[in-house]
Amino acid sequence: MVATRRTGSRIDFLTRGDANPAAESWSVPAGASLGLVVLRVPALGRVTAWLSDRWVRTILLSFAAAVLGTALLRRIWSA
Repeated sequence: MVATRRTGSRIDFLTRGDANPAAESWSVPAGASLGLVVLRVPALGRVTAWLSDRWVRTILLSFAAAVLGTALLRRIWSA
């Protein structure tokens, strides 16, 4: 947040994000409420770190290829 100013029954905000070089201005009524939505997924970082390992990806992709290959062969042989 760059600046906050109260003008009569409104509150004006001037903000600038990390990836936004230009400032943005917006305002809300003085009696309004602002909220923040937060989503937390416990242990998601551990899962992504685990999946970033080369050997884990190789094993998972090999397993997926084996399952897909088996399903395709069953379909071919049953026809």
